[in-house]
Amino acid sequence: MSRALTIVSWVVCAVGVFLIIFNLQPFNDNNMGLMGGIGCLVAATFIYFIGKSFGSMQARSDEGKDGIKED
Repeated sequence: MSRALTIVSWVVCAVGVFLIIFNLQPFNDNNMGLMGGIGCLVAATFIYFIGKSFGSMQARSDEGKDGIKED
């Protein structure tokens, strides 16, 4: 799941950069392409960190299972 979210975040980041580059003129808040591109960059950051936190939680969960020994 972590790898899939990392890939999705990079795709969203690429879409954001594409939207920003091709919608740079006029540079104002009425330019929906530019605003969408900025939103995609912000969303890509959140998706990336959520994916990394899921991976970290999974690693800790797997680590904890190995430490419990039942007699």
